[in-house]
Amino acid sequence: MVAGKILLVEDDLFLSDIYKEVLTKEGFQVLSADDGEAGLHLGQNNVDAQLMLLDIMLPKMHGIDILKRLKADPATSKLPVVILTNLTEETVVQEALSLGAVGYLVKVRFTPPQVVEKVKEFITFHQQHPQ
Repeated sequence: MVAGKILLVEDDLFLSDIYKEVLTKEGFQVLSADDGEAGLHLGQNNVDAQLMLLDIMLPKMHGIDILKRLKADPATSKLPVVILTNLTEETVVQEALSLGAVGYLVKVRFTPPQVVEKVKEFITFHQQHPQ
């Protein structure tokens, strides 16, 4: 049973592979991009995804810029985006959340299985509280 489609925008290929593996084991279909431009296109072309996990520090386009563009476009504005980064600056956290991110996870604080649990929580919450 497929639990849903997850978009993963992560330039660290080692981490990307780990997240893909644990999410796939939980039944998710995972589509990934390893730079910002590809991540933006991934979001634009998969508006049916249940969630996007978005890194901030990416080649070609900053994660915050991707978030701004996705939320500004009516076609992609309802895609739930969870920031998954190691940036902990409060200003960045607040900016991401004010732009419409549904969550902010700091990679070093969560093991990959814990990230999967958080993904499930965000999806459940979003299904119960559509935007």
